[in-house]
Order: sequence, then C-alpha cells, then structure tokens
Amino acid sequence: MAARRSSVSVSRPAGMSFSDSPVSDLRLLDMTAEHANDMIDNLTFKPVSREEEEALLAELPEVDPDAPLVVVTSLRLSGDLKRRIDAVAQTDKVSSSTWIRRAIESALAVRDPRGLVNVEDVIRAIRAIPPAA
Repeated sequence: MAARRSSVSVSRPAGMSFSDSPVSDLRLLDMTAEHANDMIDNLTFKPVSREEEEALLAELPEVDPDAPLVVVTSLRLSGDLKRRIDAVAQTDKVSSSTWIRRAIESALAVRDPRGLVNVEDVIRAIRAIPPAA
C-alpha cells in the first residue's frame, strides 16, 4: 500500500496578517492564545504530488547512519526530587537531563556482568587522591 502524501495548510485567523510563507516559530510566539487555537482548529490537509514530496524530502538534512539513536522518555518525579536533581545538575554544570542519564548509566554499570569500571567511580577516586607535595 502506498503511503499517503499530504501537507498542512493553515487558514489565517481573523486579524492576523501573514504572507503566504509558512508559519514560523517566531510568528507563533507573536500569536495570542485565541489566534493560536483558531489556527489549530482550521488546519487542513492537502495532498501533495510526488515531485513536491521529493522536493520537501531533499530539503531535510542528511542522516548520519552512525549517530546513536536517542529515545525521548518521561519520568514522574516528586517536586522535591526534581528540585534536588536540578540543584546538583547546576552544580555539575550539566543539564538535568544529562545528570539523570549519567545517574542511570552509573546505576546500570554496577549491574554490568562484564565488570567494566564506572567512569563516575574513576572520577571520584581521582578526586580523592591528595595533591602531590
């Protein structure tokens, strides 16, 4: 079965004066909530030709086949735990996401049957060495 090709067409809300160019993030920031809701309510799909589809696909950046696949997930954290993570991450000068990912990797490394050394443990051990006299 062939994939259905389409594009999104937006009817401009009353009072908004956009050119025929696509709605950009900056233009969306200038919208009131009423205008944004009206725009969303008036989204319509129109089929595109094979040539239009190929032109759109050609505009996409090249995919790096060696890039690791990153999966976005969500966690339910208490407000207190999130504030503690944010504080520690800020102290470590990394994002909360990076801090959480490292903490998970560290916890999983302890369970790794191959016996690899955890990078965080190595860093802690190096920091614990007194400076040379």
